[in-house]
Amino acid sequence: MSRPTTSQIIGKGDYLQPDFNPKTLTIPHLIGILAYHQIPYPPQHNKAKLVEIFDEEIKKNYVELRKEWQERQDTLASEEGIVNGVTGSPVQKQPVRRSSRRASREPSAEPARIEPTKRRRASAEPRLGRARRTAPKRIEVISEESEDEQPQVKVEEPPPKIAKKRDSEAARPSRRISQKFGPGTEDSGWEDYNIFQSGAESSSPVRSPTKKARKSALRRRTSFSAPPEMPPSPPKAPFTPPHFDFSPELPPMEPRTPRWRLSMQEPSDDYYDDVSGLADVSAAIVVEDDDGEEDDEEQQFLPRDQEDEDQEDEEEVDELEDEENELEDSQTVAVAQRIAEGGQLVRRESKSDQSIPLWQRIAILLLVLALSSLSAWYKIESAPIGYCDTGSHTNDVLLDIRKKREETESCYAEHSEDGKRGSCPPLPLVPLPRPEACTPCPAHATCSRFSVRCDDGYILSPHPLSHIPYLSELANGLPGLGPIAFPPRCVDDELRKKHIGRLGKLIDTTLAETKGNRICTGIDPEKPIDGGEARKWGYDYEDLKSTLYKKEYNNREDSRLRAEFDAVFQEALGQLKKYGRIIEGKDSTGRKYIASDHADMTWSCKATVALRRSWAEWRSKVFGTIGLILFSWYLKVKNAQRREEKQRVAELVQIALDELREVEMRHHTDPVTTPHPYLSSVQLRDLILQDEHDPQVRRRLWGPVERVIEGNANVRVNCEELRGGEEDRVWTWVGSTGLASPSKKRVSLPSQSPSRE
Repeated sequence: MSRPTTSQIIGKGDYLQPDFNPKTLTIPHLIGILAYHQIPYPPQHNKAKLVEIFDEEIKKNYVELRKEWQERQDTLASEEGIVNGVTGSPVQKQPVRRSSRRASREPSAEPARIEPTKRRRASAEPRLGRARRTAPKRIEVISEESEDEQPQVKVEEPPPKIAKKRDSEAARPSRRISQKFGPGTEDSGWEDYNIFQSGAESSSPVRSPTKKARKSALRRRTSFSAPPEMPPSPPKAPFTPPHFDFSPELPPMEPRTPRWRLSMQEPSDDYYDDVSGLADVSAAIVVEDDDGEEDDEEQQFLPRDQEDEDQEDEEEVDELEDEENELEDSQTVAVAQRIAEGGQLVRRESKSDQSIPLWQRIAILLLVLALSSLSAWYKIESAPIGYCDTGSHTNDVLLDIRKKREETESCYAEHSEDGKRGSCPPLPLVPLPRPEACTPCPAHATCSRFSVRCDDGYILSPHPLSHIPYLSELANGLPGLGPIAFPPRCVDDELRKKHIGRLGKLIDTTLAETKGNRICTGIDPEKPIDGGEARKWGYDYEDLKSTLYKKEYNNREDSRLRAEFDAVFQEALGQLKKYGRIIEGKDSTGRKYIASDHADMTWSCKATVALRRSWAEWRSKVFGTIGLILFSWYLKVKNAQRREEKQRVAELVQIALDELREVEMRHHTDPVTTPHPYLSSVQLRDLILQDEHDPQVRRRLWGPVERVIEGNANVRVNCEELRGGEEDRVWTWVGSTGLASPSKKRVSLPSQSPSRE
C-alpha cells in the first residue's frame, strides 16, 4: 500500500482532529501542513521540532483551523466535476452543438474556387495596395437576463470602417463566462454586479456590441478551471435570415473608454437584478470565443461576390483581432485570479440621510458652553499659581489661596448662629473643584513662581507642545493640566559633559607627563619634602588652573569665561579624584598641590629610569665583585713580588758573603790595598744595590740580607771606627777561604773595595 501524499492528507483533514497523533506523519507531510496553514518553521529542523510546532500551532487552534480548512475546501474545484451548490449532485454536461455549413443556393457548374487559408497568427505587417470596400455588417447583440428567458436579438449598424484596428475592435467577439450554480440559486454570496458574468457586458455602455447571435457551439475556448457542465438550454426561437442593407448608416460617435477598471462601477438601469444563477468567478472562469462558427453561419446567406470580398477583409481583421484577444484574455485572467485569491469587490458606502435631531444639537451646545465656562473659571484661578518652590509641594501663592479659603470657611462657621454672614466673602453656589496644587519643580532645577533655572551640568529642555504658538497660554491652568500645562525638564548638558571629559583628559595628561619628566631627571623618590608626593611630582593648584586656562582660551581674559572654566575645572578634578587618577596634598603654608598617580614617559626616559633602578639595585654587588677581583689581583701581585724579593734576598746574601770572603783574602794577601779585613754593612748595601735608587726598596731588600748574614757563623759583627771617624757595624769573615761561589759570577762588583777609599 502506497503512502498518502501531502495533498491527500490535507484534503481529508484528519490531522485537525483533537486526538490526532502528528508523530505518524513524515517530515514532508509536516512541512506541507505547516506551509498550507502559513505557519513558520525554522530552516534547521527535525521531526521532533516539527511535531512540537504542530502541537503548539495546530493542535491548540484546531477549531479555527478546521473552520478555515472547511472554507478553503468548499471553494476548491471538485475532482468529480461540477456539482450543484445546493443539492451536491453532479451537473450533467451539456452537449456541444456544432453548426454545419450549408449552401444558400444550388452548386453551379463552375469549377470550385480555392479559398485562401485563414491566417490566425500572422504578424501585423503592412499590406500594400488599396483597401477593399465592403458592405457594413449587421451586429446582433444578445442580452441575457436568466436561463429561463429567451435571448433578445438586437440588430445594430456598426460605425463605418475608419481603420483596421477600429474595425477589429468593433467586430470583437463577445465573451461568455461559465456558471457554477444553476438557475434560481438564491444563496449565492456574490455581488450582483460582476464584470465576468453574462449581462455585465450588455449593461456596460463601454462595451461594444457583439457581432452575431450565439447559435452553435464555440469554436475556440480557453479554460482556466474544470470544464463547465451546463443544464440543458431552453428551446431557441426559429432563426430568420437577416436582411442586409448595403447603404452605410453612421451612428453617432461615442468616446471609447478602457474596457477594464480595477474598481467596480455601479450597475446601469438596464442591469437585471436577478443574478442568483450567475457564475462564481473564483471557482471557474471560462473565456469563450465564438467568432469562427458565427462567421460561417452568416456567410451562407451572403452572395458569392460579397462573400469573396468579406473573406479577404476578414483575414486582415482576424490578425489584429487575435492579438487583442490575447491581451484581453491575459487581463481577464489577472483580474479573475485576484478576485479568486480573496479580493473583495469595491462597494460604495451607502450614505445615510439621517441627521442629528435639533434638540440633541441644542443639548450638546449647552453642554459645551457649560464646560467651557467652568474650564475658564478654573483656569483663571489655577494659572497664577505657577511652579512649586524648590524641594516643596507648595508656594506662597498657593498658601495665600488656601489661607483665604480657610478664613472664609471660618467666617461662615463663626457667624452661622448669629446670622451675620453678610460680612463674610461669598461662597460659590455650586461646590465645584478648585485648584489645590502647583506644578512640581523639575528635577535638578531651582524654581520660582514662573521661572526655572537648571543646576550646573544641566540645560533646560522645553516641552514639545510648548513650541506650538499660543498653545501654552491656552492650556495653562486647565483642569487636569495644572498651572503650567507643559513644564520644561532639566536634562544633561551633552556639550558640557564633552567639555568636562576633554578638560579632565588634558589635566590627567599634563600631570602624568610632568611626573614622568621629573622621574626621568632623577629626583630621589625617598627624599621627604614639604607638601608630600603631590608637591614632589605635581603642580600647584592655582598654577595648574592658570596654565590650562591660557591653553584653552589663548590668554583671553573674560570674567564669564573664567567663572565657567573654574566650574568645569573643579568638576573635571572631581571626576579624576572619583576614579583615583590624582593625588592631593598641602604644604605647611596651606597651599594645595595636585599630582598624578601614574607617570607618562618617553621610551628614552623609560630606558634611563630602568637603568637607574637596575644600577641602584645591583651597585653594591658590582662594587663587591670588582673589589674582590682587585684584591685577588693584588694578592697575586704581592705574592709574586714576595717570591721575587725572597729570591733576590737569597742572591744578595750570597753576594755579600762572597764579598766578605774576598775582602778577607785580599787583606791577607795585599794589606796595602786592603788594610782592613771587614766591611761596613751600609757600605756593602750601597755597593751591591747601586742600581736600586729607591731608599725604601733598598731598606726593604737589605733588611732580610742583614738578618741572614748576621746569623751566619762565618761572619762576625763588630763596631769599628771607620775612616771618617764614624763608628758603624762591620762584618768580618772568620771562616775558611775557598773558591768563590758560582753566584758571584752573576753579580758584577766594582774592582775596588770600600777600604781603599
